[in-house]
Amino acid sequence: MASSANRSTAWAGAAAAVLSGAAWWFGTGLHPQPWLAWLAPLPLLLLAPAMRWQHAALAALCAGACAGLNLWHYLLTVIGLPLPVGVIAALGPALTFALALLLFRRLLLLRRYALAAVAFPALWVTMDFVTFSGSPHGSFGSLAYSQLDVLPFVQFASLAGIWGVAFLLLLAPAALAVGLLPGPDRGRRLRVTGVTCLLFFAWDFGVDGRMHSRMAVMRGIESGFAVARAALRGNLTLSDNLGRIVAETSDELGHATLIGELPLHNTRTLYARWGDWFAWFSVALLGGAMLAAIGPRPESPPRA
Repeated sequence: MASSANRSTAWAGAAAAVLSGAAWWFGTGLHPQPWLAWLAPLPLLLLAPAMRWQHAALAALCAGACAGLNLWHYLLTVIGLPLPVGVIAALGPALTFALALLLFRRLLLLRRYALAAVAFPALWVTMDFVTFSGSPHGSFGSLAYSQLDVLPFVQFASLAGIWGVAFLLLLAPAALAVGLLPGPDRGRRLRVTGVTCLLFFAWDFGVDGRMHSRMAVMRGIESGFAVARAALRGNLTLSDNLGRIVAETSDELGHATLIGELPLHNTRTLYARWGDWFAWFSVALLGGAMLAAIGPRPESPPRA
């Protein structure tokens, strides 16, 4: 019976990894489907407590790698970067998802339900913060960029930057899993008074034009200024301080021109004042969660 149950769990874990990987693949990358990014962690979050930790880690590694492998052709063929860069792009989200899932699983088994829900996004955001801070590519690859088509949601970037957007994006499936399971170039955060518009000049690679333009739009939402982006072989974009696209065209074929009226507002956002405060909050939250995870597992109540 135990062997049969283990086989059933293993098959369920494999299916969850496939579902999660597919959602990561199509929910991130150059042309993401925003709603899939919300659902991507959920299958493994629901199943992790029933799986051996080794199996849960392996499933998360395989699924999480899809959030980087979907950029393989772009990184190695379009841009022509060396093979190790593509490998690192896949390993980053794979390791992050695996570690966050294992911490979630551990805290859930300790019956620290609320802490499990917040520890999952806290670990992810912390690892992103550390990685992106030392990366020459800035925050490229952040989950927050998958949500640029959901303007009401990404307004949270004006309070907490991409860190807060990614945190809420990951908190939702983690909280849902807890509820369903047993138990109860960054723009460099321009903080200059009076800045109402930022002009970006860029050189893209055609297929990545939309992604890079949306990264510039996010800088505007974070710090409360309009963005005018002119990109060779990319997207020419005008966006206001709320991230609304005023006008846009593609220069993929060359010699494109974009003319439009860009509304300017002198807005001072919380993120412009406080910077990466939410990332540091996630670091502290993760520290508390890690300390709680060290504790012994409570004994199951005796059966009647």
